[in-house]
Amino acid sequence: MSAKDSYYPISIHCADRSCIADRSCINGENIRNRGFTLIEVLVAIAITAVISLGVFQVMTTVIDSKAAIDDKSRLFADLQRLDFIFKRDVTQMIAREVIDESTQRLQSVVLDDDGSEYLLEFSRLGWQVSPVSEHRRSAIQRVAYHFEDFNANACKEARERVMLGREDEKAPDGYCLIRYYWLVLDRVSDTEPLQQILYDFVGPESEIDMVVELISAKQGAEGLAESDAKAQELRTVKTTSDVRLNADKTAYVRALSVKLDIPGFGLFERYWATPKVEITNADIYL
Repeated sequence: MSAKDSYYPISIHCADRSCIADRSCINGENIRNRGFTLIEVLVAIAITAVISLGVFQVMTTVIDSKAAIDDKSRLFADLQRLDFIFKRDVTQMIAREVIDESTQRLQSVVLDDDGSEYLLEFSRLGWQVSPVSEHRRSAIQRVAYHFEDFNANACKEARERVMLGREDEKAPDGYCLIRYYWLVLDRVSDTEPLQQILYDFVGPESEIDMVVELISAKQGAEGLAESDAKAQELRTVKTTSDVRLNADKTAYVRALSVKLDIPGFGLFERYWATPKVEITNADIYL
């Protein structure tokens, strides 16, 4: 071997003689054209995984927070809708008895009486009549509220909304709150009410109560003398039958209370003041 060959010991293995001076040729390959090493790839994957995990956790938190806010927003929107409709009805309550499908007279206000089909039923003013309508009808409307079993046909639409995406699960025990109303005041045997679902699902603790004012018969409906203030009494009752037992007093509805047992929210309770409507001997409104 000549001195020239010994000076360039690896030149015979390198096709690119430009790399000889900086020793960048190994076994005939130019190491500048080689890919990433395994360690470099693993490090890059690890960094990407850490960043992706952080982004995933942030996005998951944002999505969950948005879903929770949307659920609360729907809940409050439903409660506001219930408040608007119920307030519109009870603040226009009026003393007007009606005849039901069995030709029996119903009091102006009925709350969970024996034989009553609905939890709460009363007459209200304010049913607007279209000036261009060809059908004449009263401006008074009969409405009713009732907690229907959540698994009943009356709650079918509510059940579909509540169980959306959970069709395979068993429907929970509870109720849906429905508002019924009639197109006529005095009904006949084939008169059917229309229904409106006010709240999709409430728990078993839900109820409707009535606040009544009992006034001694000797004082009348106009008020009480200061010396006889004890003759006046406010009482919360669960049925109108409770106040009919007081034959020596006159009873007037003063407020209605609605308690809704809402899962994930708790007990929602609201009072609405009503006009002073006599319960026991309401006058016929003509």
